[in-house]
Amino acid sequence: MTMDFGPAIRLALYALGVNFVWEMLQAPLFIGMLAMPRWDATALCLQAAAGDAVMIVIAFAVVAIGTRDRTWMLRPRFGRLGAFASLAALQGLGLEWVSVRLERWTYGPQMPVEPVFGLGLAPILQWVILPLALLWAARRRQLRGTPARAA
Repeated sequence: MTMDFGPAIRLALYALGVNFVWEMLQAPLFIGMLAMPRWDATALCLQAAAGDAVMIVIAFAVVAIGTRDRTWMLRPRFGRLGAFASLAALQGLGLEWVSVRLERWTYGPQMPVEPVFGLGLAPILQWVILPLALLWAARRRQLRGTPARAA
């Protein structure tokens, strides 16, 4: 039996790249990021993006284990997509909440903050938009690379 980790690897690589761009774009909304040496800020954003990618893959893997189907994204269903998006968002926003409370990072005055949990709008949008967009992109690429089946 061969293990096809292609979908998860592709998803991880997409997640790393897209989240890195997102982290770089939102960096000015955090205190101290613009004052850091450029390489230090870039390395910090890359580290954050790598963590984001890991959380995306964890959400993917949990759904794959729960459905016993590691290629579930090729045949997405509402429940699977909902579980994936919810797990990704819970991890990302949970980490954001803990990190803000522990003052691992601080929002600058430009960051819009929602009043209930005190989370920044940019991280909320990141975890609401990106997981499904990344899954769609990885799925689309996977389907393009799949040979046509004989009828």
